[in-house]
Amino acid sequence: MINLLMLVITMMLHGCSSFEFNDGFVGGAFTKSLAPSLICKFREIELPVGLPFPQEPDKVTSEIEAGFETIALTEGIVGGFIPPHVRLKIIFLPGSDGVEIWIKSQPDRTAKSRYLKGTISIAEFDDLKATIQDKQLWNLPVELPRGSQDIYQLDTGLDIRLQKRSWSNGGPEGCVHGKSEIQASDEQRKIFRQLVELIKRKANQHARTQVEAKFFESAEKKLSRPPDQEQQSPTRTIREDNSGHNIRDRQTTNQAIKEH
Repeated sequence: MINLLMLVITMMLHGCSSFEFNDGFVGGAFTKSLAPSLICKFREIELPVGLPFPQEPDKVTSEIEAGFETIALTEGIVGGFIPPHVRLKIIFLPGSDGVEIWIKSQPDRTAKSRYLKGTISIAEFDDLKATIQDKQLWNLPVELPRGSQDIYQLDTGLDIRLQKRSWSNGGPEGCVHGKSEIQASDEQRKIFRQLVELIKRKANQHARTQVEAKFFESAEKKLSRPPDQEQQSPTRTIREDNSGHNIRDRQTTNQAIKEH
Protein backbone atom coordinates (compact mmCIF):
# COMPACT_ATOMS: atom_id res chain seq x y z
CA MET A 1 0.00 0.00 0.00
CA ILE A 2 2.92 2.34 0.69
CA ASN A 3 4.20 1.86 -2.87
CA LEU A 4 0.72 2.49 -4.26
CA LEU A 5 0.46 5.71 -2.21
CA MET A 6 3.88 6.83 -3.50
CA LEU A 7 2.67 6.20 -7.06
CA VAL A 8 -0.43 8.39 -6.53
CA ILE A 9 1.67 11.19 -5.04
CA THR A 10 4.15 11.02 -7.93
CA MET A 11 1.34 11.26 -10.47
CA MET A 12 -0.21 14.26 -8.72
CA LEU A 13 3.13 16.07 -8.67
CA HIS A 14 3.32 15.63 -12.45
CA GLY A 15 -0.05 17.25 -13.04
CA CYS A 16 -2.47 14.33 -13.21
CA SER A 17 -5.99 15.61 -12.73
CA SER A 18 -7.89 12.31 -12.75
CA PHE A 19 -7.22 8.63 -12.18
CA GLU A 20 -8.70 5.39 -13.41
CA PHE A 21 -8.69 2.09 -11.51
CA ASN A 22 -8.77 -1.14 -13.53
CA ASP A 23 -8.67 -4.76 -12.48
CA GLY A 24 -5.04 -5.60 -13.02
CA PHE A 25 -1.60 -5.83 -11.50
CA VAL A 26 0.94 -3.32 -10.26
CA GLY A 27 4.49 -4.50 -9.71
CA GLY A 28 5.71 -7.89 -8.49
CA ALA A 29 4.96 -7.16 -4.84
CA PHE A 30 1.19 -6.85 -5.26
CA THR A 31 -1.52 -9.38 -6.05
CA LYS A 32 -4.42 -8.81 -8.39
CA SER A 33 -6.93 -8.88 -5.53
CA LEU A 34 -5.01 -6.36 -3.42
CA ALA A 35 -3.81 -3.84 -5.98
CA PRO A 36 -5.88 -2.77 -8.99
CA SER A 37 -3.84 -1.01 -11.62
CA LEU A 38 -3.79 2.77 -11.42
CA ILE A 39 -3.72 4.72 -14.68
CA CYS A 40 -3.09 8.43 -14.80
CA LYS A 41 -5.27 10.18 -17.36
CA PHE A 42 -2.53 12.48 -18.57
CA ARG A 43 -0.57 12.54 -21.78
CA GLU A 44 2.87 11.82 -20.34
CA ILE A 45 4.42 11.43 -16.89
CA GLU A 46 7.74 10.30 -15.42
CA LEU A 47 8.02 7.64 -12.74
CA PRO A 48 11.32 7.23 -10.85
CA VAL A 49 12.90 3.81 -11.35
CA GLY A 50 11.77 1.43 -8.62
CA LEU A 51 8.12 2.52 -8.44
CA PRO A 52 5.50 0.11 -9.83
CA PHE A 53 3.81 0.97 -13.09
CA PRO A 54 0.84 -0.47 -15.01
CA GLN A 55 1.64 -3.27 -17.44
CA GLU A 56 0.40 -3.08 -21.01
CA PRO A 57 -0.70 -6.60 -22.07
CA ASP A 58 -0.37 -5.94 -25.80
CA LYS A 59 3.14 -4.51 -25.48
CA VAL A 60 5.12 -7.78 -25.52
CA THR A 61 8.26 -6.20 -26.95
CA SER A 62 9.77 -2.81 -26.26
CA GLU A 63 12.43 -0.60 -27.78
CA ILE A 64 15.83 -0.64 -26.04
CA GLU A 65 19.17 1.09 -26.44
CA ALA A 66 20.60 0.52 -29.92
CA GLY A 67 23.77 -1.57 -30.05
CA PHE A 68 23.32 -3.15 -26.58
CA GLU A 69 22.12 -6.69 -27.32
CA THR A 70 21.92 -9.25 -24.52
CA ILE A 71 20.52 -12.69 -23.81
CA ALA A 72 19.84 -13.89 -20.28
CA LEU A 73 18.44 -17.19 -19.03
CA THR A 74 17.37 -17.83 -15.44
CA GLU A 75 16.48 -21.32 -14.23
CA GLY A 76 14.53 -21.02 -11.00
CA ILE A 77 11.89 -18.30 -11.26
CA VAL A 78 8.96 -19.79 -9.31
CA GLY A 79 8.84 -19.35 -5.56
CA GLY A 80 6.47 -20.19 -2.74
CA PHE A 81 6.81 -19.85 1.01
CA ILE A 82 10.46 -19.00 0.33
CA PRO A 83 11.77 -17.05 -2.70
CA PRO A 84 12.75 -18.96 -5.84
CA HIS A 85 16.18 -20.57 -5.89
CA VAL A 86 18.15 -19.64 -9.01
CA ARG A 87 19.86 -22.87 -10.03
CA LEU A 88 21.34 -21.50 -13.22
CA LYS A 89 21.93 -18.03 -14.68
CA ILE A 90 23.39 -17.53 -18.17
CA ILE A 91 24.27 -14.13 -19.61
CA PHE A 92 25.43 -13.16 -23.11
CA LEU A 93 26.87 -9.65 -22.97
CA PRO A 94 28.84 -7.42 -25.41
CA GLY A 95 32.55 -7.45 -24.59
CA SER A 96 35.78 -5.94 -25.87
CA ASP A 97 36.77 -9.08 -27.81
CA GLY A 98 33.40 -10.33 -28.96
CA VAL A 99 30.44 -11.43 -26.88
CA GLU A 100 31.07 -12.58 -23.31
CA ILE A 101 29.23 -15.57 -21.82
CA TRP A 102 28.77 -15.72 -18.07
CA ILE A 103 27.38 -18.67 -16.12
CA LYS A 104 26.43 -19.03 -12.47
CA SER A 105 25.30 -22.47 -11.31
CA GLN A 106 24.10 -23.68 -7.91
CA PRO A 107 22.10 -26.93 -8.21
CA ASP A 108 20.64 -26.60 -4.69
CA ARG A 109 20.67 -24.06 -1.88
CA THR A 110 23.36 -25.90 0.06
CA ALA A 111 25.78 -26.22 -2.87
CA LYS A 112 28.61 -23.79 -3.49
CA SER A 113 28.02 -21.50 -6.48
CA ARG A 114 30.26 -21.97 -9.50
CA TYR A 115 31.06 -19.15 -11.92
CA LEU A 116 32.29 -19.58 -15.49
CA LYS A 117 33.18 -17.25 -18.34
CA GLY A 118 33.72 -17.64 -22.07
CA THR A 119 33.71 -15.62 -25.28
CA ILE A 120 32.28 -16.08 -28.76
CA SER A 121 32.84 -14.02 -31.88
CA ILE A 122 30.36 -11.47 -33.20
CA ALA A 123 29.70 -13.81 -36.14
CA GLU A 124 28.81 -16.68 -33.80
CA PHE A 125 26.52 -14.41 -31.81
CA ASP A 126 24.85 -13.27 -35.03
CA ASP A 127 24.17 -16.93 -35.89
CA LEU A 128 22.63 -17.45 -32.44
CA LYS A 129 20.46 -14.35 -32.87
CA ALA A 130 19.30 -15.51 -36.28
CA THR A 131 18.30 -18.92 -34.91
CA ILE A 132 16.40 -17.33 -32.02
CA GLN A 133 14.49 -15.01 -34.35
CA ASP A 134 13.79 -17.86 -36.78
CA LYS A 135 11.90 -19.48 -33.92
CA GLN A 136 9.50 -16.50 -33.98
CA LEU A 137 10.45 -15.42 -30.48
CA TRP A 138 8.62 -12.10 -30.77
CA ASN A 139 5.33 -13.91 -31.37
CA LEU A 140 5.48 -16.01 -28.19
CA PRO A 141 3.01 -14.90 -25.49
CA VAL A 142 3.94 -13.77 -21.98
CA GLU A 143 1.94 -14.19 -18.80
CA LEU A 144 -0.71 -11.62 -17.88
CA PRO A 145 -0.60 -10.17 -15.28
CA ARG A 146 3.17 -10.24 -15.35
CA GLY A 147 4.57 -12.69 -12.81
CA SER A 148 1.20 -14.39 -12.27
CA GLN A 149 2.02 -17.83 -13.70
CA ASP A 150 4.82 -19.79 -15.36
CA ILE A 151 2.92 -20.42 -18.58
CA TYR A 152 5.81 -22.38 -20.16
CA GLN A 153 6.03 -24.78 -17.18
CA LEU A 154 9.84 -24.95 -17.18
CA ASP A 155 10.60 -22.80 -14.12
CA THR A 156 12.80 -20.84 -16.53
CA GLY A 157 12.79 -17.22 -17.62
CA LEU A 158 14.32 -15.65 -20.71
CA ASP A 159 15.21 -11.97 -21.08
CA ILE A 160 16.24 -11.32 -24.68
CA ARG A 161 17.13 -7.91 -26.12
CA LEU A 162 17.98 -7.87 -29.80
CA GLN A 163 17.78 -5.20 -32.51
CA LYS A 164 15.94 -2.59 -30.41
CA ARG A 165 13.39 -5.15 -29.22
CA SER A 166 13.06 -7.11 -26.00
CA TRP A 167 11.10 -10.12 -24.78
CA SER A 168 10.88 -11.63 -21.31
CA ASN A 169 8.70 -14.03 -19.36
CA GLY A 170 8.37 -14.68 -15.65
CA GLY A 171 6.54 -16.51 -12.93
CA PRO A 172 5.19 -16.06 -9.38
CA GLU A 173 8.01 -15.44 -6.91
CA GLY A 174 5.99 -15.65 -3.69
CA CYS A 175 3.20 -17.57 -2.02
CA VAL A 176 0.43 -16.09 -4.16
CA HIS A 177 0.17 -17.94 -7.48
CA GLY A 178 -2.39 -16.72 -9.99
CA LYS A 179 -3.69 -17.86 -13.35
CA SER A 180 -2.54 -15.98 -16.43
CA GLU A 181 -5.19 -14.58 -18.73
CA ILE A 182 -2.91 -15.60 -21.60
CA GLN A 183 -1.74 -19.21 -21.93
CA ALA A 184 0.92 -20.77 -24.17
CA SER A 185 -0.10 -23.53 -26.56
CA ASP A 186 1.70 -26.87 -26.69
CA GLU A 187 3.51 -25.74 -29.83
CA GLN A 188 4.59 -22.48 -28.20
CA ARG A 189 5.87 -24.37 -25.15
CA LYS A 190 7.85 -26.59 -27.51
CA ILE A 191 9.44 -23.56 -29.19
CA PHE A 192 10.28 -22.02 -25.81
CA ARG A 193 11.90 -25.28 -24.67
CA GLN A 194 13.98 -25.36 -27.86
CA LEU A 195 15.19 -21.80 -27.23
CA VAL A 196 16.16 -22.67 -23.66
CA GLU A 197 18.10 -25.75 -24.81
CA LEU A 198 19.81 -23.75 -27.57
CA ILE A 199 21.01 -21.03 -25.19
CA LYS A 200 22.21 -23.59 -22.60
CA ARG A 201 24.07 -25.61 -25.23
CA LYS A 202 25.86 -22.57 -26.66
CA ALA A 203 26.85 -21.34 -23.20
CA ASN A 204 28.14 -24.73 -22.04
CA GLN A 205 30.21 -25.11 -25.21
CA HIS A 206 32.12 -21.86 -24.72
CA ALA A 207 32.07 -20.85 -21.04
CA ARG A 208 34.82 -23.02 -19.51
CA THR A 209 37.01 -20.61 -17.52
CA GLN A 210 36.30 -20.46 -13.79
CA VAL A 211 36.08 -16.93 -12.35
CA GLU A 212 35.31 -15.22 -9.04
CA ALA A 213 31.79 -14.25 -8.05
CA LYS A 214 32.52 -10.50 -8.23
CA PHE A 215 33.17 -10.68 -11.98
CA PHE A 216 29.86 -12.42 -12.65
CA GLU A 217 28.03 -9.93 -10.42
CA SER A 218 29.59 -7.03 -12.34
CA ALA A 219 28.40 -8.51 -15.64
CA GLU A 220 24.92 -9.10 -14.21
CA LYS A 221 24.57 -5.42 -13.27
CA LYS A 222 25.17 -4.42 -16.89
CA LEU A 223 21.98 -6.20 -17.93
CA SER A 224 19.84 -3.55 -16.26
CA ARG A 225 22.22 -0.65 -16.81
CA PRO A 226 23.96 -0.53 -20.24
CA PRO A 227 27.42 1.13 -20.31
CA ASP A 228 26.20 4.35 -21.94
CA GLN A 229 23.56 4.74 -19.19
CA GLU A 230 25.80 4.15 -16.15
CA GLN A 231 26.48 7.82 -15.45
CA GLN A 232 22.90 8.96 -16.01
CA SER A 233 19.76 8.94 -13.88
CA PRO A 234 17.15 6.88 -15.78
CA THR A 235 13.41 7.15 -15.38
CA ARG A 236 10.50 5.11 -16.62
CA THR A 237 7.94 6.85 -18.77
CA ILE A 238 4.28 5.99 -19.28
CA ARG A 239 2.33 7.74 -22.02
CA GLU A 240 -0.80 7.19 -24.02
CA ASP A 241 -0.66 6.07 -27.62
CA ASN A 242 -3.21 7.10 -30.26
CA SER A 243 -5.64 4.40 -29.17
CA GLY A 244 -5.67 5.60 -25.57
CA HIS A 245 -3.60 2.73 -24.18
CA ASN A 246 -0.75 3.38 -21.78
CA ILE A 247 2.56 2.17 -23.17
CA ARG A 248 5.93 1.82 -21.47
CA ASP A 249 8.76 3.69 -23.13
CA ARG A 250 12.36 2.58 -22.99
CA GLN A 251 14.50 3.96 -20.17
CA THR A 252 15.67 7.46 -20.87
CA THR A 253 16.99 10.44 -18.97
CA ASN A 254 15.07 13.41 -17.62
CA GLN A 255 16.65 15.66 -20.23
CA ALA A 256 15.41 13.45 -23.08
CA ILE A 257 11.73 13.62 -22.08
CA LYS A 258 9.85 16.53 -23.60
CA GLU A 259 6.22 17.51 -23.86
CA HIS A 260 4.82 17.38 -27.38
